[in-house]
Order: sequence, then structure tokens, then C-alpha cells
Amino acid sequence: MQLFDLSSEFGIVRVTGANRADFLHRMSTGDLASIAPGEVRATVFTTPIGRMVDAASVYAFPDHLLMRVSTAGKDKLLRWLRKYVFYNDDVQFIDATAELAVAGVGGSDAGSWVAQQGATLDGTQYSSSGTGVIIHCCNIFGGPGCFLMGAPPELAALAPELEASPTTYNSVRVAAGIPRFGHEITEEFNPLEAGLWGAVSFSKGCYIGQEIIARMESRNQLAKKLMLVEIPNAPVGGSLLIDDAEVGRVTSAAQEFALAYVRTAAAQSDAAVNCGASHGRLVRVVHTAGV
Repeated sequence: MQLFDLSSEFGIVRVTGANRADFLHRMSTGDLASIAPGEVRATVFTTPIGRMVDAASVYAFPDHLLMRVSTAGKDKLLRWLRKYVFYNDDVQFIDATAELAVAGVGGSDAGSWVAQQGATLDGTQYSSSGTGVIIHCCNIFGGPGCFLMGAPPELAALAPELEASPTTYNSVRVAAGIPRFGHEITEEFNPLEAGLWGAVSFSKGCYIGQEIIARMESRNQLAKKLMLVEIPNAPVGGSLLIDDAEVGRVTSAAQEFALAYVRTAAAQSDAAVNCGASHGRLVRVVHTAGV
């Protein structure tokens, strides 16, 4: 079993006010209007042309929401959200990153550890431990696992027997096909290209960027797709080639795997590729519920 300290990866924003869910619903891709206490829903904040500002997991409590967002993009996201708050919107954003640490548990024994905490592997719900730590179970680590969020002393007390894994989170993230802010999640790409289909509702009303994203989905017009690539030592930013023709660009790399945006026409599993002196193959198009 592996324990990852993810406090440098994820920040926490507390959202309060009577209009908190409605505001986030109209600002992002996910269906948040009806989110109820105990639920977790993924969403993406997009620009007017459908490009990604950041992705978030939203946790509902009786009197507030918590958003797990990227640490690197948090301040930009908060500035972006606040400029859309109108005089009649009862919604406030509080940076709670200093209060709540984030960790991840994964590996072959993670399922049994999760069961011992009284939680279940349901990515749409969260549980609260006896110490108040939030346990959000999912398969986002490429197998059974969970995110933990709580005050640092409580988080440490919950899992004292666990040791931080020598395997970096980046290696697990890349192999599982999880997009990351500043790499796969940027204003260069849209959430469908990033494989974040599970964070996009196609039945809700308007949100910023909705028209562009809906048109891409209905016409099946994606210029590129995020793919998992089995290729060692690929440089981030390097060109991905098939028969000497550039088909994509590497956005993340770790050990034997990389993530790359590949032109849709070339996005075929098992296609042989190279990036500089590294040779490998396209494994699969990435599809995930969230980050």
C-alpha cells in the first residue's frame, strides 16, 4: 500500500453562501445544482471558448462546499471566479488550503484499508472517519484507492502505520492517465480532449464555454485526444512521431509511461511512436471521471 502526500498537488477552497451550488453550476461543466451532502461531483471551469481554467472535485456539506483544486492554479481560479460574482450572488470563496491537508492511498491493499475505515469504493460519495478526516474512495490511482482530506494532525493520526511511498505520485498519476494542471489541464485544451468526459454534463443549462463544448460533442469534432503512451524517458514537450510525421506532443512523463495529446486521426492504440531517441507505442485514449 502506498501513501502520497498531495498537499503540494491539491489546494482546498471552501465555498459558502446560499447560492454556492447554483453559482458553481452555471460557472462550470458539471451538474452541481442538485448536489447533496455526502456527494462528490467532478467539474471543469472553462473559458468562453471552452478551454480549461482548472478542474475540481466538489464535496457537499450541509452548510458549505469544498473544492479540491490544483495548488498551482488555485489563486488564478479564485480571481477568475470572483470576477463573475454579481451583486445579488450570495457566494463566498475561502482558501482553506492551510487548514486541510490532502493525501492519497493506493496500491494492492488499499481496498481492505478503506473497508477498515468504514468507507466504500464509491467515487460519487465521501465518508468521514472518527477523527473527521474526509475519505473519498475511487479508482483514480489505477486501482482501489482514496483521497484523504483533513487537519494535518488528524490526517497523521488516521494512518500512522502507513509510510510515504518512494514511488512518486507523478509516476502513479501518469500510468493511471490522470491529467494535471499546467501539463494536461491548460487553456490550450478543452475537457473533452483531456478525457474528462465524466466531469461534463450534456443535459444541464448554459455555463461558460458550453456552446463550444456541446458542439464538439454533438459533431464528434475533437482535434486531438489525450493518450497514455508506453515510452521510456520521453522528454516533456517533445514531439511524438509516427513514421517521421509529428502527431502529438508529450505533456507528462514518468518512468516507462507518458501522457501526450495526439491528433485524433492518429490516436490508435498500439501504433508505434517515437520521441527523439525513445521508442514506444500508443496505449489508449484517456477517459476519467475527474482529477
